[in-house]
Amino acid sequence: KPFVISESGITASYSDWFTIQNELRNLVTVRSLVIVLTTNSLGSVAGLFGLLNISTVVMPVDARIPTDELIALVETFEPEYLLAPSELQIEINTNGLVSNIFDYNLYALNKSKNPILDDDLALLLTTSGTTGSHKFVRLSYENIKSNASSIVNYLKVDSSDRAVTVLPLHYSYGFSIISSHLSVGATILVTNSSIVTRDFWTFANSYGATTFGGVPFTFQTMKQMRMKKYGPKTLRYVTQAGGKMSDEVRNWVAEWSHDQDFDFIVMYGQTEASPRMSYLPGSQLNQKPGSIGIAIPGGRFEIRDKDNNELTKPGQVGEIWYYGTNVSLGYAESRKDLNLGDTNFGLLKTGDLGHFDDDGFYFIDGRISRFIKLFGTRINLDEL
Repeated sequence: KPFVISESGITASYSDWFTIQNELRNLVTVRSLVIVLTTNSLGSVAGLFGLLNISTVVMPVDARIPTDELIALVETFEPEYLLAPSELQIEINTNGLVSNIFDYNLYALNKSKNPILDDDLALLLTTSGTTGSHKFVRLSYENIKSNASSIVNYLKVDSSDRAVTVLPLHYSYGFSIISSHLSVGATILVTNSSIVTRDFWTFANSYGATTFGGVPFTFQTMKQMRMKKYGPKTLRYVTQAGGKMSDEVRNWVAEWSHDQDFDFIVMYGQTEASPRMSYLPGSQLNQKPGSIGIAIPGGRFEIRDKDNNELTKPGQVGEIWYYGTNVSLGYAESRKDLNLGDTNFGLLKTGDLGHFDDDGFYFIDGRISRFIKLFGTRINLDEL
């Protein structure tokens, strides 16, 4: 059974992946922190998720991170290991090569004097784009499993699916697409080619991609370049998250999904929720334009006013509160924060203003704090 198929044609089976995990167990210290410089490649997926499965804590960051930012991360979080593309010239001091994982190398770094005592902590995901922030969301194994299970449930993901990578692996939505598909034994088609290139669609068509996910900018660009005709006939569903899409672009994708007979699912989420919180069923796309839909299985929303009183009538606008087992443990800005434990207790105050309608479908009306989303990446204006 293919685990990952790369654009270069290299295929790794689930058996290959399990062998890699067994080898890593003998090489990597349990409950250590690993920074992963991610690309959409075989070694990146196999290494990152393999390390997660052997109880290490993983911090995915963009492989294009400037050296000074990487050095600052190493100094702040004191990782024991670094997983990086083999071709990348590592400009930080390491203690030697530990292992090769396809097109990636695992390097040893200095041991930290601050052990990770929180056995629930699994993953650290950045909350911002390229502002240089060292604020990461702390996600647990339960957070990841819970959200993956919900996604599998409402999208009916199964082992026959083949998800092709569009979004980066260090981005919570991109990570979520891969984790949910791996949880049911599906196949990941990895490519660093842009969705607006012929190479991307040749690869997706050649290996029968059944799904991909994008942010509004993804579909806006596809519309501008009139790329409907390139879509694989094997597509079963396409998902969108990472911000609100314009009516014009949404209608274009809806028309494409209707013509080619696949489902188009609009979703809403935040990294702090592992990251998905709601979905709009494809059947409601035209009936509920602009809606973020309903809470995912196992989650629920409330609308609260500025005094934290619950608003129970349709149309009343207040802050959206979300409850679910996929709500993160909290934040980390340094190594010592990795042992803070659960500070959210299953509640995420989203900072988004919204309301629900007579049918219980939710809509976003604004934002309490100051941030913008560019190309699906959240950027804090106060940090800038």
